[in-house]
Formats: sequence, structure tokens, C-alpha cells
Amino acid sequence: MRELLYDLLTGWGLDVTLATTGVEALALFEVDAQRFDLLLTDLTMPGMTGVAFAQAATRLRPGIPVLLCTGFSDDLRDDEIAAAGIRAVLRKPLEPADLHASLVRLIETSIASSDGGSGIGKDSSGV
Repeated sequence: MRELLYDLLTGWGLDVTLATTGVEALALFEVDAQRFDLLLTDLTMPGMTGVAFAQAATRLRPGIPVLLCTGFSDDLRDDEIAAAGIRAVLRKPLEPADLHASLVRLIETSIASSDGGSGIGKDSSGV
């Protein structure tokens, strides 16, 4: 699944960094949090949930957009999602069109809030 998402995202022109576990993703983010424009994570990952990863990442860099993918969204509470800094949740199985629309919306919103709305920003990345 990771490789399929990688191919899809890079096919859309995104610069993608893959991690096998939540712990690895957080370690990559800690090295250079400014390198990433968006974080794409799964709820269920080895070593750390996507919610815990989002909480840790948004403590390091408040405001970074986080998109959580899950097959278990019924188990998530709105207050838990908001407290973790997660801006969008997509249910599995992912539809490419829904994923693309969510990514575009999150990136555009992030760019607009960081540069006064000019629509100009750096290349998009994700973990």
C-alpha cells in the first residue's frame, strides 16, 4: 500500500518521504520539520498511532497540515482529532480523487495562511 501511495503522490508531482513506522516518521520530521509542507499518516502504524504522531509533529511545528487515513474512523472522536492537529480524515479504501482533493485543499490553505494568500509556496512534501 505504501508503494502504491508513493507512486500516486509522486505522479502528482509531490516530493514524498516514506517511513515504515510512526517512530521513524517522527525521527525524520525531528531532523528538519521545515522540510515538510504536509504530513500524510495512517491511524494504525507500528510503534505509534497516527494520532500520536500528529500530536508530536504539531508540537514540533504547530500548524503543519496533517491528513489521517483510516479504516477505523468510527473509533475516532472529533475532539481527539482536533487536539492532535489533524486537519482532515479520509476513510479507507482511499479514492485517488478524494485524496488529491484533500491534499490540494490542505496545501493551498497552508500556503495561503503562511504567505498572505499569494498562492506561492515551496514544493509539497509528506511523510
